[in-house]
Amino acid sequence: MAYCLGSYVTVFLLWSGLREYTVGMAFDFHDLWRLAPFFMFGVVAPWVVPSFRYAVPYHFFGMAMLFAAAHSATHFRTPPPRPSLGMPIVRVGLWAVVGLMTLHGLILFRTRDAGDVELQVHWLAVIFDSLAELLMVLGLVILACERIRDQMHANNQMLAEAQAELEKVARTDGLTGLLNRRAYEEWVAGRGHESGAGCLAVIDLNDLKQLNDNYLHAAGDAALKLVSRALVGKFRVTDPIFRIGGDEFIVVMPGGHAEEMESRLSAIDSELLSQRLPGLPQPYNLVVAWGTATFADGDDTKTAYQKADSAMYAQKHRRKLYPRYPDRNGSN
Repeated sequence: MAYCLGSYVTVFLLWSGLREYTVGMAFDFHDLWRLAPFFMFGVVAPWVVPSFRYAVPYHFFGMAMLFAAAHSATHFRTPPPRPSLGMPIVRVGLWAVVGLMTLHGLILFRTRDAGDVELQVHWLAVIFDSLAELLMVLGLVILACERIRDQMHANNQMLAEAQAELEKVARTDGLTGLLNRRAYEEWVAGRGHESGAGCLAVIDLNDLKQLNDNYLHAAGDAALKLVSRALVGKFRVTDPIFRIGGDEFIVVMPGGHAEEMESRLSAIDSELLSQRLPGLPQPYNLVVAWGTATFADGDDTKTAYQKADSAMYAQKHRRKLYPRYPDRNGSN
């Protein structure tokens, strides 16, 4: 009885494990009802059948059925991410065990009254069953190694994606979604080994501090978002835009000219008129100042930034006469 029940439980666990491997359905105690007929035979047969030799053929037939069920569980697997060597080996081993169990059951059923033949059959069963089961175990070991390989590959991919996301976050301004100062410094460092002319602009949002002081930071944050949106709308996808400080932006146009840069920035002025900001009772005119400079190669980038920054401060000084706050002049 212990031999029969132990054999049935072992093959049942094999079927359950293969099912979980192929379709992801974990073991459930409700599945034990599948073992009910085999358990009934394993419990009753030793007490009813006069000799084990009369029961063992049916035991082999039952084992063949369980191994066939385990084999059927291997055919529901979705295509693996990589070619599997272990699954074909497991299938061959299972088919060999099913065939041997059925053959031994038939032989033992026909020779149950011949003791000598039965002994020879048992020896042959041990040899061939061991070879088939070793083949099946080899396939299971390979399956386990393949699963570990796939899990490691998935984990590495997740780590790579997380690292890429962290790098993206580290280079992105959280408020505006533009590139940040770190990204600008990396771009400048990379330009040191590159050639190619272009144009650079430094843009400043005027009086952001007064806007924050008078109408809280919600108004200032909204103003920065409006300026960043206007910049993104006026420049090409290939033109990197950076927010490098509280109210300071940098736009780079690779291959661009100062006239084109000035034209695009001038068009932003009209877009920033009559903006609705949180906490302000009426529309508000946002005012930006900018300076531009061209660069010829990577080594010229820092010099171009200094020239553009100086030009921006000069324009910022000239624009102090622009109307800025509705509470100062009553209207915009």
